[in-house]
Amino acid sequence: DEIITLRRRALYCTPTEHPNYSSAAVSLADVLSERFEKEGERGDLDEMIPIRRAALEMSTRGHGEHLESLVNLVNCLDQRFRLDKTMEDMTEIITLRRTLLELTPSGHPRRFAHLCDLANILDQRFKKA
Repeated sequence: DEIITLRRRALYCTPTEHPNYSSAAVSLADVLSERFEKEGERGDLDEMIPIRRAALEMSTRGHGEHLESLVNLVNCLDQRFRLDKTMEDMTEIITLRRTLLELTPSGHPRRFAHLCDLANILDQRFKKA
């Protein structure tokens, strides 16, 4: 909890235009993610989604950090979708998974996994309709 408090303080004391803001955001989201995985505290998930979204928006499309931020955000949304089953999350997950597939080059070792993940969420949408 102390590390989360310190990382929150670091993030909220850093101006958004500062070059280290993105890394401070990712650091906080990472420790929130770890705690969520261990304790299942819903507040951690709710806090990390906007942070992951901000990190994605600040990254440069096509660069490694952008893909990593995209994966991190979609994974958070997947976790929330498993809990809430909202169409809003499902729609955003589909959009982000399509973007992720589009940005992952053919032959990349993760491309097949991204394709399967997209197929799974599309299948869930089909079954829900």
